[in-house]
Amino acid sequence: MTEAEITSVLLLEVPPGLALTAEQVTGTVCVWCVAPLTDDARVDLGGRGTFRPHSCARCHQALTDMHTIRAQWYEHCESCETCQADARCVYADVLRLHYAEVRRTAGRQPMTCLSCGQEMTWAERCRPVNAIGFSRPLRGFAHIVACPQPKLRRASA
Repeated sequence: MTEAEITSVLLLEVPPGLALTAEQVTGTVCVWCVAPLTDDARVDLGGRGTFRPHSCARCHQALTDMHTIRAQWYEHCESCETCQADARCVYADVLRLHYAEVRRTAGRQPMTCLSCGQEMTWAERCRPVNAIGFSRPLRGFAHIVACPQPKLRRASA
């Protein structure tokens, strides 16, 4: 991923403006861990007008690593014949395990399947998926084999 792509993805990780404190919005504390920021220890995440979120170097590096590894895993799955055949691919398994560990280190919740909504354990074979959402891109995960339990659908009246 390029630096510009990482910056765009990290900006999508910022909690919604209404969920942030004034200090998070103005960049005086980290938008994720709320650690106080000094001028030499803040990373500008972009934004416009009065919305100027910043992060600490630790959170920025953890999330950059997480998204970089996810991009490598996604690109591998898209180009690998073994992955395309839904067969076991050792390299994809290594990337998945590495991603799960970096995600945990970054303080993120476990992966969940976009199809069934189930939380995935580190041992479940899955792949990253990208989709187009209503207001922004959706970046998620899907089971490689059939989902263990489909989402419950509401009965229509």
